[in-house]
Amino acid sequence: MQNKQVFACGDNDYGQLGLGDYSNVEHATLAEITYLPGNVRSVAAGGSHTIFLMQNKQVFACGNNSSGQLGLGNDSNNFYKIPQRIISLPGKVRSVVAGSGHTIFLMDNGTVFVCGDNSSGQLGSGYISNGQYLPTKISFELRVQSVAAGAHHSFFITEDGSAFSCGNNDNGQLGLGNDYKDNNITSPTKIHSLPSEVESIAAGGSHSIFRMKSGQFFACGNNTSGQLGLGPWERVYTPKEINPLFL
Repeated sequence: MQNKQVFACGDNDYGQLGLGDYSNVEHATLAEITYLPGNVRSVAAGGSHTIFLMQNKQVFACGNNSSGQLGLGNDSNNFYKIPQRIISLPGKVRSVVAGSGHTIFLMDNGTVFVCGDNSSGQLGSGYISNGQYLPTKISFELRVQSVAAGAHHSFFITEDGSAFSCGNNDNGQLGLGNDYKDNNITSPTKIHSLPSEVESIAAGGSHSIFRMKSGQFFACGNNTSGQLGLGPWERVYTPKEINPLFL
């Protein structure tokens, strides 16, 4: 909206719409979220949680917090129907992405903080765990300029255009090749097979699309419904270029 208002609709069983209740919004008229203190810069929607990045680069969260995906700490309240400010982040946030049950925060200084479900190693912390309830920093040699989250996997693009991935790789969605297939990867691992610098990444439930700075597009992961645009491949473990005739 021009005035930076936010409206919501859909399933609200966990309070993820941020409307102050747990009622679903199923009608065509969107419901305005009135509990946010200011203008909203962007919104990230996870499986059953929502993260709001404000214009002043503070962050608010609501919805399901059973794995710590809201970054609010570990307490007895697993559901938040009113957006709560995440006060434990050390600085201003540039962008936020949300997976099914995890959240990634990219800070203004290029550092990365993560929280939530880590059952597939999607937080990149180097180990498997049920949940991380406060945002925790993960380290890179270079500053990170972009992040992306799939259902249970994560991507990080560093300032030199390199792409790193971690998390669930059952369908090759991490783009790491046959040597890593069917494994959970717990630390961000560089994708060496991409031929040039990466501009951006879009991650779905179990597939991933890479946009290169050269203008090329590559895809990997689950293709059982043709979501990669590569033809009759069931799974693709190493990113393949999407035929430019179809773009």
